[in-house]
Amino acid sequence: MVRLFIGNYAIFGYSTIFFFFAPYLELNGFPSAMTGWVISAFYASSILVKPVAGSILERFGVRKSMLLAGGLGLGSGLMLIVSPLAFVPLFLLRLIMGLCFGIFLVAIMAYQNIAVPDSQRGASFVLTTIGSVCPLFTLMPLCDFLISSGNHHLYILAPAIMGMLCTGLAYSLKRVSTIHESKDEAWGTYRDLFNKAPIVALTISILLFAFADASIIYVSSLSFAKGLIPSYFMVAFAGGSIFIRIAGRNYFNRMPRTLLVAPSMISMAAGLLMGTMVSSNLLLAMAGFIYGLGVGYGYPAHLAMAGDLLPISLRPKGTSFILFFMDLSWFLLPLYMGYVSAITDIVWAYRLLAMVTLVMAGVIHIMWVRYQRKESGHGG
Repeated sequence: MVRLFIGNYAIFGYSTIFFFFAPYLELNGFPSAMTGWVISAFYASSILVKPVAGSILERFGVRKSMLLAGGLGLGSGLMLIVSPLAFVPLFLLRLIMGLCFGIFLVAIMAYQNIAVPDSQRGASFVLTTIGSVCPLFTLMPLCDFLISSGNHHLYILAPAIMGMLCTGLAYSLKRVSTIHESKDEAWGTYRDLFNKAPIVALTISILLFAFADASIIYVSSLSFAKGLIPSYFMVAFAGGSIFIRIAGRNYFNRMPRTLLVAPSMISMAAGLLMGTMVSSNLLLAMAGFIYGLGVGYGYPAHLAMAGDLLPISLRPKGTSFILFFMDLSWFLLPLYMGYVSAITDIVWAYRLLAMVTLVMAGVIHIMWVRYQRKESGHGG
């Protein structure tokens, strides 16, 4: 459990470091017009590798895939240290780093879905995914300090350090049972996945949850528009997310994870809606905490579904499927915010998102309740 926590911290820390890559480049004279392409390359390759990441896991094994991804992260991090500040080498390195992130993330989630017993899976995801939040408290302030204080040579070492941590963590994990040791005869195909899983409910559930989750990247814009300080929301959001995962970890094991999705989305929508109406930093922090409660349950609930809904033979592809649509929402959210904010403003863009999320939470809940009843009927 501790190693999986560290793995989540390492791979999300690897991504968090690059929240400050744009100012690093611009402060070192890199053309602003090219910065966006370099930053986006990471997310583009991470999205594109998700559909095939499951096949990579099946071909090389889960642990070896993690080692491969960690090695890519370490190697590209070391190359970044000596790379010239030119578009082509930086763009290519960011593509490789996105591949590292995408493969490692799918691999560690698949490892957990396979290695952890069904009875412990919910609480396991609740606790280990706290590691994905911790970089907000640790690496973000550190990187902010290194950039603002001019210690750019120390900042640029950070990706290689996190890549080394990913590689060491992967090496330390025990080998999980292969498909040949399970009751299944072979890895399943995507056709098997679509036949076995409640694919419509799962896709809609992931997309809408992740869309509300991705809205966090524009909270600073919302806060500034209201004359407030974004960090109040962000710190409270992280606190609420960690609190619910620790305090409610046993309940998370007892409830069907599919039935936790709607309450999580309602909490997120309520937090976002409240954030558009507050006029003080204290109330903004309360909104962030409520939003964090929803994310704290909703994120691990969706990750655990690959194990909850699918046999071992389909869990690598199921994990790829879930993470692909999560990434897709993170790609689409900025487009939504850009267009709707241009028509109205950032406040109403958030309000519309919150209201749609509230309505769709009810629709998704009905879909999951019907699925649970159907499964219970088959079981009887």
